Amino acid sequence: TWIDHAFVNFNPKLFRSIAEANQYEIVLEDFHVPPAAENPAEEPRRYGASNGHPHETMTRRLPALLNALSVPSNMLYMVVLRKTTEAEFAVPYDVAAS
Repeated sequence: TWIDHAFVNFNPKLFRSIAEANQYEIVLEDFHVPPAAENPAEEPRRYGASNGHPHETMTRRLPALLNALSVPSNMLYMVVLRKTTEAEFAVPYDVAAS
């Protein structure tokens, strides 16, 4: 998913909900943030988790980035899920907590 790049984008909540509803393992979850326009030589910043263990940058720095007034353009979100059972696919539901 390219954040703010197309007409339709999928929220990371969707993939986490699919994993939870289907007992899938989240093998990899990554956010790649492109270099700032003022410093194009800079390497992309990566915020990720593997095997369900978030890297420190994901737990501490990513929330501030995603809750800022504007999200960096062309930010990439990738997720890899692994099926752990032979159960049929279950549709996740998004129920607002009150």
